[in-house]
Amino acid sequence: AGVAAADVLARRFDIGHDVARRVGATVLLKGVPTIVSSPHGERLVSATGTPALATGGSGDVLSGIAGTLLAQIGDPLRAGAAGAWVHGRAAERVPSSSGGAIRGITLDDVVAELRGGWAFDARPSRYPVLVELPAISPRA
Repeated sequence: AGVAAADVLARRFDIGHDVARRVGATVLLKGVPTIVSSPHGERLVSATGTPALATGGSGDVLSGIAGTLLAQIGDPLRAGAAGAWVHGRAAERVPSSSGGAIRGITLDDVVAELRGGWAFDARPSRYPVLVELPAISPRA
């Protein structure tokens, strides 16, 4: 992008679009949230994931998922967004042995959860609740 990292963080929703338009390709900007931008100005957002994905090799896993989806559906924007979503969802599904902390999660753990990451029970636990956040455990 030719700008400082702080500028990218400050302009997350615009920087990917600027780069996508300049290079004529879909751009996936990893982070929370992940922004997928098309060269035509469309943007999709994925808010799944954990800080455990901020590790070497995580982008390689994500690009493999997105590339596979692109080959199947032929739409770079939607393939990138779906790939980002399931990548993040798989990381969220990794069982924690420390009561919710993400320490010790490896990319192998994330890859092992990819198959189950596609399954999503969209039914609310209480009507009309659409989504519930997990409970926050009390501090020790």
